[in-house]
Order: sequence, then C-alpha cells, then structure tokens
Amino acid sequence: MSENAQRSSAATRQRILRAAMIRFARHPYEETKLRDIATDAEIDVAMVHRAFGSKEQLFIEVVRAAVQARTTIEEQTDPPEQAFAREIFDPLLDRTFGLVDPMDIMVQSLSSAQAAPILRDFILEDVIDPIAARTADVQRDAGRPPLTSEAINERAALAAACMTGIVLFRQVLKIDLVGDDRRARLEPLIRAVLSAALHPAP
Repeated sequence: MSENAQRSSAATRQRILRAAMIRFARHPYEETKLRDIATDAEIDVAMVHRAFGSKEQLFIEVVRAAVQARTTIEEQTDPPEQAFAREIFDPLLDRTFGLVDPMDIMVQSLSSAQAAPILRDFILEDVIDPIAARTADVQRDAGRPPLTSEAINERAALAAACMTGIVLFRQVLKIDLVGDDRRARLEPLIRAVLSAALHPAP
C-alpha cells in the first residue's frame, strides 16, 4: 500500500470511529446500525465492514478510543488513588476527539445483552488489570508485603467500582453533593476511599 493510500485508509478509519462514537453515545447498542454510522461518516457501509469487520469490533474500538484507560493508567506517575481522585474532577470527554462523554456510551449500552459482555471484558482487561499492576508497583516501591494476585485484583475491581459510581453520580445523575464546587473537600475523601480499597492497612 502506498503512503497516500495508507493515509487515506487511516483517515477513513478515524471518520468512521468519530461517527460511531457519537452514535453509540446517543443511541442504545441494538439501535445503532452500521449503515447509519456509514451515512454519518459519508461513506459506503462496505468501508465500515472493511475497516472494522463487525459492529462488535467497532464498538470495542470506540470504547477504547473514548476512554483510553490502559494508556492513561500506565502513564500515571502518582499512586493510583492520588491520580484518580484528581482526575475524577477533570472534564469528562472522550480522549480521542473530545466530543462525547464516555459515560454516555456506557449508559446507552449497559442494558444490552450484546454490549454488556464487551464492556465487562473492557473493564477487566483495560481498567482492572492495569490498576492492579500499578498498585502492585506502588506496594513494591513502598516496601510493603506483596499481595496475592487474587487479592490485588479484588482491590483493583473495588476501586474501579468506586470510581464508576462517583462518575455516574457526577456526570449522569448530576448529584450536587459530589459536584465541582465541593472538590476541595471531596478530593481528599475520595483519595482516602480509594487508598483503603487498594492498599491494606499498615
């Protein structure tokens, strides 16, 4: 493939991904059709199949592009509880195009029998696994006794569940008790909650 053709193919994938991200954020998974995404991207639906293969694979790519969880977690320099407590208050837009709230994609798809397993695998592989790895690094660097793999995965899952609940309260339900105007008081509390979830008491 020539360099121009490669650039054109990459640009087409980005157009499809952008259109799909908006669609999945606004419509339930079952109601989102590849032909509608193709129309939004102003291309033939065959090109969507060629670029991503299936709706399931396209959805996986959309979720990963919107959240970029693994990359974000692996690039953290602070302990996870500090980074997450701070980032919870950052504007929540997808990390590729800055167009949609990733939580909208989750909310639209959680009740879907087809999409829920995809989201579950994403959370396990792209969220819980890297949180567990980062937490293990922090434990080791602090000279703490190592946790078993099962224990550290449980703690990572608990921390991820706490963060998801807080984001749901803030972004979807718009509950003022966890709003931005309370950040100065809430950030240390969130940090303490996540620290308790991730690390055994000394």
